[in-house]
Amino acid sequence: MHEFEWLPGILSKADLLQICHIFNLTIDGFRKEKLFSRPEEQLRRLVSEALRRGIGEKKESKGKIPIHEFYTQIADGILKENPELKNTDIMEFLFQLEYKLNVRPYQKLALLYQVFNNFYNNQLELIQKNAIEKQEIFHGIGYRSENFFDRTIQILKIDDSYPSLEEYEAFIEDCGYREKYEQIKSNIKGMDERTIFAFVVNLQNFERFLAQVALIYSYTDDSRFDQLQSSIYRYFVKEKESQSLEALHQLQHQVKKANDEIESLKKRLDVEVANRSSLIEQMEELLGNFGKMKNELNAKENHIKGLEKQCSINKNRLSELEKIKEIFEELIPVNNQAIIITDVPDTRIKKVFTKNIFSKSYLYNAKRKGDISHIKEKALLIDRLSFTNTREWVELRNFFIENGIYYEEYSDYIELINHYIRLSNNGYVEEFEV
Repeated sequence: MHEFEWLPGILSKADLLQICHIFNLTIDGFRKEKLFSRPEEQLRRLVSEALRRGIGEKKESKGKIPIHEFYTQIADGILKENPELKNTDIMEFLFQLEYKLNVRPYQKLALLYQVFNNFYNNQLELIQKNAIEKQEIFHGIGYRSENFFDRTIQILKIDDSYPSLEEYEAFIEDCGYREKYEQIKSNIKGMDERTIFAFVVNLQNFERFLAQVALIYSYTDDSRFDQLQSSIYRYFVKEKESQSLEALHQLQHQVKKANDEIESLKKRLDVEVANRSSLIEQMEELLGNFGKMKNELNAKENHIKGLEKQCSINKNRLSELEKIKEIFEELIPVNNQAIIITDVPDTRIKKVFTKNIFSKSYLYNAKRKGDISHIKEKALLIDRLSFTNTREWVELRNFFIENGIYYEEYSDYIELINHYIRLSNNGYVEEFEV
C-alpha cells in the first residue's frame, strides 16, 4: 500500500493547507491564498492525487510529489532547527518527538523516514494500520510514554531534594506515631491497588500522611506514587512548623516561669540574708542553681534560634514551590476568542478552560435560532469524540464552511492545548481571516 492511500487521511485541514503551500498545489479557479475556503476533503484529494502521480518520479514537478521528495522537504526544515534529532538512537528519537509540541504527525513520519529510513520501512505496515484505524501514528512502536502529563511534569519539575525515608520515619517517631505507622504499612501490604486508594483516601490528617509515606517507600518501583512527594512534604513542613511554634511557646512559657522563680528566689534570699546571716550557705547554693538555670536557658534560647532558622528555610522552599506552580499555570494563556465545544470535558481541562468550554447543545441552539454572529467572531475547537455520527458531523462542518466560521478539530487534550496555545500566540483572526 502506497502512502498516497493512507497518509492524507491523518492530515488536518491546517496540515493540508501547509502541504499545499510547500509544494505549490492549487485547485483550478482558486488562488493559493484562498485555498483555506475549500472543503477539507477537496484539499485531501488534491494532496492524495499529487502523491499518487509522483509514484515512480525522481523529482518533484507540477502536481507530482514523489514520496521521498515529500518527506525530505518536510524533514529538512525541521532538522535545520532541531539538529540534535540526527544524533540520537531510535528510542531517544521517538521520545524527543513526543515532546516536540509543534511537530505534527506527518512531520514525525517525515523525520523518521529521513533519519531512520530502515526503521521506517520495517515499521511501515504497523504505521499504515495505525493511520487507517485512527490510532496515534507511532502506537505500538518503540518507547511510548503512557501519560504525557506525568512525563511533562517530570521534565518541568526541579529537584526538590525531598527528605529521605529515614528523616520522615524519625519525624514520625518523634511525634509518637511509630506503632500506628507500622500498622498502616502492614495493612497496605495485604491490599490490592484499588483497596489501597480507598483506604488512604478515607484517612484524615496525620494518619493520611503516614499512609502516603508508607506508599511511596513501599512501592518504590511504581513511579506513579512519586507524585505524592510534594503533598507529603507540604504536610511535613506544616507539621514541623506547627511543632516548632508549639515548642517556641513552651520555651517562652518556661523562660517566663524560670524568671519568675528566679525573682522569687532573689526576694527570699534578700529577706533571709537580712534576717539570718546563717543563710549565707543556702544563698550560695541558690546562686549555684541560678547559674545552672541560666545555662539551661541559654541552651534553650539557642535551640529556639535554630528552630526559627529552620522555619525560615521551610517558608522559602514553600515560596519557591508556589512560584513554580504559578509559572506552570501561566503557560496556558487566556484567550477569549476561542470556544471549546465538547460534551465530555476532562475535569483538569475544565479547571484550565473554565470560561471557554460549551456543550454541543449550545452550538446547535445557536444554529437553530440563526443567532451565530457571536460565534462567527470566534475560533471553534471541536471535540470529535462528541460528534460520533458521521452524517451529523458532515452537515455541521458544511454549516461552518458556508457561514465562514473558523474551526479546528481535536481528538485528545494534548492536541486541544496545542491548538489553543497556537491561536493565543498567533491570533487566529489575522491568520485565518475568511
